[in-house]
Order: sequence, then structure tokens, then C-alpha cells
Amino acid sequence: NSPLSSTVTGLNKIDSEFRITLFTASVNTVLALVFGWFYGAVGVVVGMILTELGRFVIYQYFLYDSLGSLALTRPMAEQILSAAVMGGVVWFLSAYALPVRSWLYLIVVVGIGAATYGIILFIISDHLRMTIGNVLKQTPLNSWMRP
Repeated sequence: NSPLSSTVTGLNKIDSEFRITLFTASVNTVLALVFGWFYGAVGVVVGMILTELGRFVIYQYFLYDSLGSLALTRPMAEQILSAAVMGGVVWFLSAYALPVRSWLYLIVVVGIGAATYGIILFIISDHLRMTIGNVLKQTPLNSWMRP
């Protein structure tokens, strides 16, 4: 949501950005407490995911209202696809392979989910691969990557 936040701020709508951030932080706190109470560690994660999804929808609505179009770029679409695959992997793991019974199990499942997200995004995103390549060119690793 950072590019969307920057867009709202760039439109000189700092007051709107503050209200969106304050609202979503409040919702996140309530959802984490309620879902955490009923579902434990998984509930806290679900509350955060729902909050971020809500923030994305609020930003899209705000930007559509301000600019007359949705703000959806190819990198955003790639991230949404990667997140959907990650969500499926996390759901499968927690439902069938590695039920979350403690914080340790949660950390393992979230770690596998994060790795899945990164791998899928690396595979499908030319932009990410180019960014990583440009960063690596500026490090000592560059000499190891040359033939």
C-alpha cells in the first residue's frame, strides 16, 4: 500500500492520508484483539490481512474518487497474484500439513508463505528481477556474477 499512500500524499491530501492510516490502525488493533481472543495467533494474522485488504480498497476508492481511475499497476497486479498463491499455500499448510498449534508453528507457516511470495514474485516480475540486478551490480557480489 506504500505506493498508494505516496500517491495520496502526492495529491497534497495529507489530511486524508492521516485519516486512512488512523482508521486502519484502529481497525487492525480491534481485529487483532478480537480474532486473537477467539482464534489465537492465526486470528491476529487474519486480522492484519483483512486490515491491509481494507486499506487497499479504501485507497483505491479514494484515488478513483480523486482521479477518476483506479491505481493498479503491473507490479501491483504481480504482487496481488503472488499474495494469492502465498495465501493458498498458507491455507493448505495450516489446514492439512502443519496445523498452527503455537507461535512456533505460526512462524514456520508464515515463513514458508513469505518464501513462496518472494519466489513467485521473482519468477513473474521483470521489475523485481531488474531491481535486484541493479542493486547487486553495486555490491562486491557483482564480480562473482560475471562470467
